Amino acid sequence: MHITFQKVIIDRDPTVKIPRDCAEYEVEVLRNIHGSEFVFVESEHEVDVGDLTAAEAYNQLLRQYSQHPEALHEAYRSVKALAKESGLPYSVGDETAAKAQQSVMRIGGVAQGSPVRLVPPAPAPAAAAPAQAKKTA
Repeated sequence: MHITFQKVIIDRDPTVKIPRDCAEYEVEVLRNIHGSEFVFVESEHEVDVGDLTAAEAYNQLLRQYSQHPEALHEAYRSVKALAKESGLPYSVGDETAAKAQQSVMRIGGVAQGSPVRLVPPAPAPAAAAPAQAKKTA
């Protein structure tokens, strides 16, 4: 299978321009992170990705953008959304897809929507009484 890769330029500031070669579906995530006005597509080319599935691509995006899970979630709420946008194959029964969907939003190590129980810290152990010096007679 062939997908479109794009060479993009990320304009960080007037002196820093970052070139990046990425899949077309990844550009939306970059725009969510850096702002659409700072990400420019310079060129496109086709790349053979073998039998890459939407679930595998989504898992790669999860790993790559683990510091910006909200940017990925804003671009693609699920593996199915990525499959629809990218044209990558998607199977409802794909276990990898289910795992990727379950781990879509990890913020601070807690999955969004998970119940969180705040537990107060354990009290500090009582300080032992200072040993008194023995009197010698």
